[in-house]
Amino acid sequence: MRIAMILVGVVVFLGVLVARLPLAMVVDRIEAPVEYQSVGGTLWQGRVTGLKVKDEEVGDAEFGLRFIPLLMGRADAAVSLRGKGINGIGDVSFNGKRLVIEDATGTADLSRFGLIDVFGQSLRGSLDATIDRVALTADGCEAADLEVSTDALNRSLGVYASGGLELTGKGRCDGDVLVIPLEGGNDDLLIEAELRLEPGGRYRSVLSVVPMQPEFGQFLAGVGFRKDGPAYVTERTGTIRSAL
Repeated sequence: MRIAMILVGVVVFLGVLVARLPLAMVVDRIEAPVEYQSVGGTLWQGRVTGLKVKDEEVGDAEFGLRFIPLLMGRADAAVSLRGKGINGIGDVSFNGKRLVIEDATGTADLSRFGLIDVFGQSLRGSLDATIDRVALTADGCEAADLEVSTDALNRSLGVYASGGLELTGKGRCDGDVLVIPLEGGNDDLLIEAELRLEPGGRYRSVLSVVPMQPEFGQFLAGVGFRKDGPAYVTERTGTIRSAL
């Protein structure tokens, strides 16, 4: 028992010692496609500005690494990220096989994902997310409990309808696929949408629109929507280019 206590004390001491190393000393020795403008703080509490990973601009990041999870082989940190593509804050952990995001909020610029809108143009707008817990592995979605809202349709269908077209919904796992169903509408349109994110970055989106006026239905048919009962439906597939 005494030997075990001594070993624990040694591990804790070495952990604290390593955590006090200047972050710049650690980052400079990482062999990875990472670039940055400046780093500060320690491995325990650090910050990185102008971060790039594989030529993708991430932005500025701050983190507070937790020591106890490291003893169990898991990196666990409170992370905040400020960049052109994603801004957010939350708890992130990784054990080599599973990435978990918990108690997080964030906003994403959809134009940086490589998604296509209903008219075949680059999807623009923002997506806001509140994440209770999302767990992802190389095999795909393992667990998901999140709420999202987006104004992505305001610059496409919203141009031809009165009022805003904000969509809201709750994300979940469907097998290994992350599914985000959305719904919304205004005086002119009722909308249901579903975004399916597959392992490897493939996506499939389905948009169903119920117009209140026949003329709008004719317009939708003219731009490629297929009629399905009272709704007009379009689908898109592709690969997410980047989330940074």
